[in-house]
Amino acid sequence: MFDIFNNETNTNDINYLLSSVGQNVSINNIVTKAIITNPSLNEFDDRYISTIDTIIKRGDLITYSGLNYLIINQIVAKRANKYKAIMRYCNHTIQVTEVILTPTGETNYRGEPLYATTYGEPINIACIVDSRTFSLTSDSAINLPNNQITTTVQNNPTTGDLSVNDEFYVMGKSWKILDIDRSKVGLIIFTCQAY
Repeated sequence: MFDIFNNETNTNDINYLLSSVGQNVSINNIVTKAIITNPSLNEFDDRYISTIDTIIKRGDLITYSGLNYLIINQIVAKRANKYKAIMRYCNHTIQVTEVILTPTGETNYRGEPLYATTYGEPINIACIVDSRTFSLTSDSAINLPNNQITTTVQNNPTTGDLSVNDEFYVMGKSWKILDIDRSKVGLIIFTCQAY
């Protein structure tokens, strides 16, 4: 009998499962097969994702059934001959605009170059927005002050360039970044204030 939770599970059995019940998902814009399962119900619509050949890691952006998810836990090695992780539904999309500085060929009175500022096309970034922050040592949450949120995004070149006091648009409001937490490899967590 096949036991998916047995650490001695044969890779051929997992390959069979992938070919018969695996679903096409996109991991960082690369289509692959994965097994998606549901944990017990929770407020975030988390899912488990299992792959055999594709290495998954915290911060990966998963597109499954037309919806975006972020892998939120750290994966260090295969478990029972497969990679397994928790992915959380991205409940919002933030919109940032790239600022482009072009040298004008002129300098200011200190001899520093002057730049012309233009703005690129708005970029939409899938994110997890919450009005609470969670402790690593307990299951309890701390409510943030009114008009503050945490926004969790994939750590990539676009989000990595955002800094304190930068602004983005989400949920019909403009938000200013107050703090940046980069302690979870693969993810960036912004604490933001509405203004």
